[in-house]
Amino acid sequence: MWEKSNILICTDFTLYSDQALRAAEVIRKKNNATLHALHVTEYPVEWNGSVSNDLLPHYLDDRFDIELFNLSKDKLDQQIKDNDIHCQGHVSMGVAYSVIHQFIRDNNINLLIMGYKGKESSPFHLGSLAEKMVASTSIPILVVKGPFVIRKIAALFDPANPADEIVKTAEELGRFFSAKLAVVSLFKDIVSRFVGIGKLGFSTKVLSLTADERQEITDSIKKHIKNLLSENTHAEIKVETSVEKKLAYHLNSILTADHTDLAVMKRHHGDFLESMLIGSETRRLLELFERNLLILV
Repeated sequence: MWEKSNILICTDFTLYSDQALRAAEVIRKKNNATLHALHVTEYPVEWNGSVSNDLLPHYLDDRFDIELFNLSKDKLDQQIKDNDIHCQGHVSMGVAYSVIHQFIRDNNINLLIMGYKGKESSPFHLGSLAEKMVASTSIPILVVKGPFVIRKIAALFDPANPADEIVKTAEELGRFFSAKLAVVSLFKDIVSRFVGIGKLGFSTKVLSLTADERQEITDSIKKHIKNLLSENTHAEIKVETSVEKKLAYHLNSILTADHTDLAVMKRHHGDFLESMLIGSETRRLLELFERNLLILV
């Protein structure tokens, strides 16, 4: 992924996209990557509803398109110059989500980089553009949330859905950035509740793993991870049980305490309503973790 990459950086001219551009330049300097910076301009009347459909032709004529395009291209060129980035600038008009997907297909992009600005105020929020791309892109996406100085990398290995490429990719990145490597894995303790109604009211019984069972599972996961690592790779392996209903909270506390600069994980899929309205573990960690995330598909 990191050798001779063809990288797309999406920009909306904000501080967040400045950070994404600078992260891409760090990668470019380390290999023979080709960088593309893309800004998608959407018609204002399409998202604010301030102009009636009857008046649209008067606003969306050829002159309007040309002026809007030229203005966006000037801003993109200036952003690239201000950040001292060596890349090809592209401006397109349309719906950002669709244009980005089409650009990836047309240009054989193998890594997408985006800045993350979190949730915008909205009475019915379905996620930022970065979140939507994470949920749907067919290529790895690097979400930049701050300065791109990579000293420690963590592979987030899910024992319930083991994806060996997470460890392999993190190991490759450790060599690429000359960074320390950790592999973090959580498994849920078994907790079930029996609630009965009788003269004594509600009663609750909690069933949990024994200490021996926890140790057996921990040893098994560590052994699997060790077998994935190269012989000359030195990595800290951290396997813990968790009673958190949402593992992202536990993972975030580990990553933050360990001063992790880049976490590598695989996209998790929930059902339709969860991915659209509530959010998968990937989306939760994307919101919680304050540093950079590489999300594999």
